[in-house]
Amino acid sequence: MIGSRVHAEVCGDLPRTINGSGELKVRPGVVINPDTPLKALDSVLEEIDLVLIMSVHPGFWGQGFIPSTLGKG
Repeated sequence: MIGSRVHAEVCGDLPRTINGSGELKVRPGVVINPDTPLKALDSVLEEIDLVLIMSVHPGFWGQGFIPSTLGKG
C-alpha cells in the first residue's frame, strides 16, 4: 500500500480528503506548517498514519531551520 500526504493548510475539507483516501487504497498522512497547531488535526488524528511537521515555511528558498518545530511532536 502506498502513502499519500496532504497539506492541512491547503486542503479545503481535511476530514473528507482523509476519509476518501481509503477508497484509493493509500495510507493517509498530513503535513503541517511550522506555525500550525497540532489541534488542527484533531478531526483526523485517528485516521492518519503520519504527521509531518515542516521545519521551514514552504515556498521560501534559503530559510533557516525553525528549532521550535522539534518540540511539537
